[in-house]
Amino acid sequence: MLDVSSVTYPMAAIGDTVKVQVPEASNGRYMLAKVIALTANNLYKLGTEQGVLNQLYSRNQFTVCKERFMSPEDVPDAKKLCTSKCYDSASCSNK
Repeated sequence: MLDVSSVTYPMAAIGDTVKVQVPEASNGRYMLAKVIALTANNLYKLGTEQGVLNQLYSRNQFTVCKERFMSPEDVPDAKKLCTSKCYDSASCSNK
């Protein structure tokens, strides 16, 4: 099973531009992001032009783009972007 998964979803390299699905509440269905780190558990940390995403992603949760739409300088390190649907509400704990 792991062999089939690794063929279907090959490893992404740090610096690759990827397309990740965003919650229904956001504008558009997909967001461009940059792979900025790979954890020991083979989970990926992604960054966008708005900041670093809070969630870690497995390889099957995004698509690697052939083109490089973003440079590493486009991802600010300090800001975080929450992908939770409740982000705009006062009760959101992910801010």
